Amino acid sequence: MHEHQNQDDFERFLDVYEVSREAIYHASSQPLPSPNDETDALGYLRMLAYQLSTLRRALLCSLLSLDGVGTAWNITRWRAATEMLYDLSQTFEINVQSLRSMLRGLEGLCLSWCPHPHPY
Repeated sequence: MHEHQNQDDFERFLDVYEVSREAIYHASSQPLPSPNDETDALGYLRMLAYQLSTLRRALLCSLLSLDGVGTAWNITRWRAATEMLYDLSQTFEINVQSLRSMLRGLEGLCLSWCPHPHPY
């Protein structure tokens, strides 16, 4: 989609939505290591949420930097964007179904509360 967007507008939208190119690069190219135990799982989910937030804002900036005049060239741009979003939705649907099944498996788990309060 980068070849179809106005780069100046894209940079402006990145500034407006406070997204750095480094954050986009790290969120899209570096997989996080899987957590070793349950104590690492919350931090892992937080990092995944941060990466998703970064990629979502970058995608928004990309979409906002596309022209929408209605010419044949713009229709091609928007068709490419919609096809990409459709592919993303298919990928997310599979992963969300997997996450839901994992969470259903955790519903029956009883977690004990820590008897000692954590000092602040």
